[in-house]
Amino acid sequence: MAKCMNRLLLLVPLFFVILSACHKQPASSAREHSLKSDTSISWTPLSFNYLVLKSKVTYKTNESSTNLTANIRIKKDSVIWLSITPGMGIEVLRAVITPDSVKIINRIDNKYDQYSIAFIKQTFGIDLDYYNLQNLMVGNILLPLNEDDHVLTSGETWRIDQKRSAMEVVSIISRVQKKVISTEAKSADGKYVLVNYKDFAVTDSILFHQEQSLLMKTGNDTSYLEASHQKIEFPKKSVAFPFNVPKKYEKQ
Repeated sequence: MAKCMNRLLLLVPLFFVILSACHKQPASSAREHSLKSDTSISWTPLSFNYLVLKSKVTYKTNESSTNLTANIRIKKDSVIWLSITPGMGIEVLRAVITPDSVKIINRIDNKYDQYSIAFIKQTFGIDLDYYNLQNLMVGNILLPLNEDDHVLTSGETWRIDQKRSAMEVVSIISRVQKKVISTEAKSADGKYVLVNYKDFAVTDSILFHQEQSLLMKTGNDTSYLEASHQKIEFPKKSVAFPFNVPKKYEKQ
């Protein structure tokens, strides 16, 4: 049970924080790059300080289907906080992901788990670190861009092909909305993730996709996730990331 819930925990934050901005962006971090292989591309990665959102999620595997609510808070490049609640409204999982660790409170089994950031790669089967995860969550290109990446302009989209030693990534960007609309990642051993972003809308001058879907294959296992975002906020002031482990909980 714990292993299954931990995978669900990470699947949720990876694929449904959906947002992009059409206002002027602050200076980008060291992991955000302009496209150098095609100067005609005018896409700019999303830049933000804090993010808070609430989403309705349907998660399906080969054997089951689960509906839940997820609350997420992010401080850029620092921490991803997640709380998962099923239909009865009682929290079952809480997690904090930082650039070097993953901490999980499992309220179903009264457990507390702590892992290195390599747990993300082990869970998804593709070479993800905290920053890759954050990029997918906010709708940015998965990998840092460099001059070896191949860019193809076709109709209303740009296609970016990236190859690294452990992974191949294809990103499709809308030339109209200047937003990533899909990301496909494959590992050298055949593991596969496909993310689609859709239903873009403008609220308070911010353009974001309200719906998102994920398909993930690892061996014979297939997982599918659909998310509908009920609330997306960019707080100007800092937000809290509460994570208190009850004394009675057993550490794995």
